[in-house]
Amino acid sequence: MTERNQAEAALQASAAELRKLSRALEQSSVSVLITNIHGTIEYVNPWFTHVTGYTPAEAIGQNPRLLKSGTVPPGVYTDLWQTILRGREWHGEFHNRKKNGDLYWEQVSVAPIWDGDGTITHFIAVKHDITRRKQLEHDLRQARDDADTANRAKSAFLANMSHELRTPLNAILGFAQIMQRLPNLSHEQCDYLTIMIRNGEHLLDMINQVLDLSKIEAGHMTVRPTTIDLHQLIDEMNDLFRVRIREKTLKLLVDGSDMVPRFIQSDEQKLRQILINLLSNAIKFTEQGCITLHISPYQPESNDPLLASANEQLDAHQWLQWAVTDTGPGITPEEQDNLFHPFAQTRHGQQQHGTGLGLAITQRFVHLLGGSITVESAIGHGSRFTVILPVEVVTPPALPHANDTRQVIGLAAGQTTYRILVVDDLADMRRLLVDLLAPMGFELREASNGADAIALWQSWQPHFIWMDMRMPVMDGATATRHIKATAEGQATIIVGLSASALEEERAAVLAIGCNDFVAKPCRADDVFGVMQRHLGLAYRYADNNTPDKSGDANRLDRTELTAALAALSPLIIEQLYQYTLLGDLKLLTGLIVQIRAQNACLADVLDELVSNFQYEQLCQLIEDGGIVSE
Repeated sequence: MTERNQAEAALQASAAELRKLSRALEQSSVSVLITNIHGTIEYVNPWFTHVTGYTPAEAIGQNPRLLKSGTVPPGVYTDLWQTILRGREWHGEFHNRKKNGDLYWEQVSVAPIWDGDGTITHFIAVKHDITRRKQLEHDLRQARDDADTANRAKSAFLANMSHELRTPLNAILGFAQIMQRLPNLSHEQCDYLTIMIRNGEHLLDMINQVLDLSKIEAGHMTVRPTTIDLHQLIDEMNDLFRVRIREKTLKLLVDGSDMVPRFIQSDEQKLRQILINLLSNAIKFTEQGCITLHISPYQPESNDPLLASANEQLDAHQWLQWAVTDTGPGITPEEQDNLFHPFAQTRHGQQQHGTGLGLAITQRFVHLLGGSITVESAIGHGSRFTVILPVEVVTPPALPHANDTRQVIGLAAGQTTYRILVVDDLADMRRLLVDLLAPMGFELREASNGADAIALWQSWQPHFIWMDMRMPVMDGATATRHIKATAEGQATIIVGLSASALEEERAAVLAIGCNDFVAKPCRADDVFGVMQRHLGLAYRYADNNTPDKSGDANRLDRTELTAALAALSPLIIEQLYQYTLLGDLKLLTGLIVQIRAQNACLADVLDELVSNFQYEQLCQLIEDGGIVSE
């Protein structure tokens, strides 16, 4: 009886185990299907019916092929059978069809079942419905594809708009600069040209800001580290804002710690734009007092998030802090919250005109360089913007001489007469370069498309080609490749021109073989500078016998200064003297503009004396010459 009881107990336990397994299969939320060795269905659980719509009576005795949708490659089924017949599990996905015709996705695992002798007798398939996941993946791919398409369309639109906007602006600014070089312009004409150029450059700046923001948002903005001379950069900031500071009777103070290195490595273009944006804003919103730019080393703590955000490719031996402080109206806490948002403007900003993009672009440039930017401000107490950037300290390089800012008036004696070919489909653009270069003594010819450019290059052999990239018949890229594919063409300097300001445009132009790239609108000094760099030109300059403008006011001796002053009209001399006694910067600035039309060298001397607040020395010069009435 004991053995019998034990056997019955074992059977009961086994039956209980089977019932438990059966309930698990019956209540499972995954489909379970069992077939014999030939693939005939012998069992399906309720969830199989729930998913496919086939009842057990309809499925049992059938082959799983009844679920085939015709979208699964035959090789998948071949791989399945080869795998399970070797006694291994197979895992994969099926795109099947339900009884009602709807398509659905399943993630499937198929495994062999062995008997006691180790012989495969059945196969079990466990299947998860992944239709929703597949739909989400499809939607995500579609959204990504749509976004990529939109980005490509946006980039194409920006490139086209950049070209369409900058092309006419190139003509406006270019011809205005040429007119400024004409002799005997009246004071009124000089003013008109100055206003035209100032507003044209303001429009160009707004176009560039919109393009910069779009490039950042599209992920097209990259970091290009170069060696930067901080002393030179600060001098540039002083020169750039000197007139605006003087017009508003403000002061610009630059204060640098002795611990700040002179030569660093970072992206010079972006660092310059950061400083320009911050200083421009400070000057714009400050009506009295001073603007301060303070540069000092910065030592982040070990837990400073800046350390984690720094560019990994930059060996940040040092951090620098740039603080721009003003005595303007200040910014409310509410306005500070939105200060770095694109197109957001403070109450005072809305009164000053602008795009509302300057600080947004500044913040993105700072982040791109691995740094941070913060603002401290209170109404009536001005504002302080602090930028912290990682930099690599480098040894003093052999830097080239800074570009000469004097006006080029011709080629120096003994220069080769260079043949210059100007290629552009727009007659205005060709005329702009021809009118700028012809007085210099170059031989010039023109072509309106790439095919004509190739023909002229073959027959005339120019030393230098200004090549526009977008032209009908044959574009500049095709023409450049054709020329550069020859031994003679390798010796020809080709500089690509494009009204597109996108960084990838420059890279593309250089990649096709151009020696350099200039974005339209191109300034006269850019044109002469590029040609000097590639042809080794030596120029003659206006007032060539005088030292550079950065020298002191003694570039003319005292006798020459007195004579130059005496040549002015009595009214201008009297005004100069009275305005100097009053220390009125605005009136002096306007008067010096008038004097510049008559004697640029004298105007430079006066401008430097006034900029350095050397009123007493200026009054003494006028009095000693006896050219002012008592």
